[in-house]
Amino acid sequence: ILASWNSFDIDMIKRFTTKKRSFHKALELWSYSYPFAIMNRIKLNDDKLHGLDDILRFLEIKRDNAHEALDDVRVEAKVLKQVTEFYQKNKVC
Repeated sequence: ILASWNSFDIDMIKRFTTKKRSFHKALELWSYSYPFAIMNRIKLNDDKLHGLDDILRFLEIKRDNAHEALDDVRVEAKVLKQVTEFYQKNKVC
């Protein structure tokens, strides 16, 4: 499973990987997390940002180096795990 925070990342990943190998699953984490934000009444930024920092704040996930690849992967994995647990607990999916 390949996860990313927004559709731009997914488009770039597909562009650079489809000729070499095919991923059978790709998850755009923002869309996956958006219902979570609505259900928890998390106010997301209105200035064309995707709200990762808002979700991180709500989930109390510390982010050390924004936009640094390894830190992005770490925090996005934690978001995926916690949001999935929330959905399973609340029988959302």
